[in-house]
Amino acid sequence: MEREREAVNSEARLKERSDGHRLWYVIQDIMRASNHPFSHWGCGNLTTLSSFDQTNIKAWFKTEYDPRGMHLVVYSHEPLQVLERRVKAKFGKIPHATDWKGPVRAATSGEIIPPGVSRSWVFVEPIKNLKHLSMMWQIPDKFAETGNRVAEVVATSLGSVGDGTLLSKLKSEALATSIYASVENEAADAAFFYINVDLTTQGLANYRRVVEIVFQGLGTLGRLSPPAYIVEQHNTLSTLNYKWQQRKTDTRVYGYEVKELRGQDFASYPKKSLFWEHSPYDVAEIFLNHLSPNTSIIFIQAKSSDTFNVTFDKSEPTNSAKYTITNFTDEDLALFNTAHHSLQADVRYAPQSLYIPEQNLQLLRYIDPLLVNRSRWEPLPTTVKGLDPSSESFLSTFIAGDTEFGIPKISFRNSFFSPALNTGVNPRKEIVVYLWIKSVYETTEAMRAAAALGGYRYASPISC
Repeated sequence: MEREREAVNSEARLKERSDGHRLWYVIQDIMRASNHPFSHWGCGNLTTLSSFDQTNIKAWFKTEYDPRGMHLVVYSHEPLQVLERRVKAKFGKIPHATDWKGPVRAATSGEIIPPGVSRSWVFVEPIKNLKHLSMMWQIPDKFAETGNRVAEVVATSLGSVGDGTLLSKLKSEALATSIYASVENEAADAAFFYINVDLTTQGLANYRRVVEIVFQGLGTLGRLSPPAYIVEQHNTLSTLNYKWQQRKTDTRVYGYEVKELRGQDFASYPKKSLFWEHSPYDVAEIFLNHLSPNTSIIFIQAKSSDTFNVTFDKSEPTNSAKYTITNFTDEDLALFNTAHHSLQADVRYAPQSLYIPEQNLQLLRYIDPLLVNRSRWEPLPTTVKGLDPSSESFLSTFIAGDTEFGIPKISFRNSFFSPALNTGVNPRKEIVVYLWIKSVYETTEAMRAAAALGGYRYASPISC
């Protein structure tokens, strides 16, 4: 028992030196007045675990643990019939708990953000020399991961690079070096939207101007009609990420996939996780109604200095992170609301990417995974048509995809580009050749993208 306590305590100690975790604990601390489970500490240390021993743990087990409330994930290369027999033999004799109250189900638990916390500055003292600004809003869950996922597309639009984007405007005034937006389901009935900005020294000294520009961007994009290609690009990238995902076999990955399956109809999986339809009204509602100054909380992680003179007068109880919280002044709120109601000529949606391959998304949307023939896993090879279709090398090099995901897989059977790369039938050489070609291709694509950003055209020597 002592070793288990030490293991949990060690994990908690590791997080004490992480500025990311310290910010998270401050967020929980300012929300604690609402008594929502969101604010509960999810780790533990030697102090909080000191009252636990084998007696009360066994008592909890007998009262709360019951196989009727268990979800078991089993993975193996063995056939399903064999796994089913193993599971029944190993878990089938677990007795039912006489005092079991039934499964614990996620349910709404009231408001997370207490009155008076919105429209606030929260200044947090970091360990490292950070200059980081994070804007946070609670948005309706219907827009997040368990809903129509439109907030993910909004986040992608805000994090875009190029002329006319938020980042380009912040950089034009030397206020920021990067911007990132995300949406997270932080509770069963709530989602939070984040905009994170890495500030320059000048940006930290003028953080109100940074926030003003962000609200100008939010208001402007909310008043512009989002182009259809924003949706198509999101869906295309989702499809490619799904098809080309790295094959993993760790417990966390399988657990996550089971969670996803439980959250939607199996007949539509993974379609709902990948796609969303073009919904400009939802996009406008998020930008204009939910990402507003009146519902925002703005966190700044930076050390106090002559140009950022802050006194940290509070201490978060978990990791003793120092912070201070203060409401927007009337001048702040007026400035940010004026910005949010504006329409800026120098802010727009990022142009359509030239590097995302075009796909027949209308067809992809209606693929029914239940109709896929999962009994066939043999590739269906087709000859690669490349630089020189008459080349003996290309005529005997094949590309094929598995029948479930359609992932292209190159199979080398002789020289590729150079006799020195002749693999023969040596699997190790085939892998080396594949990795070499992949590295060259990715490098040239990076050069091509960098050249395009600078207004130049870079001709790649590889075209496959």
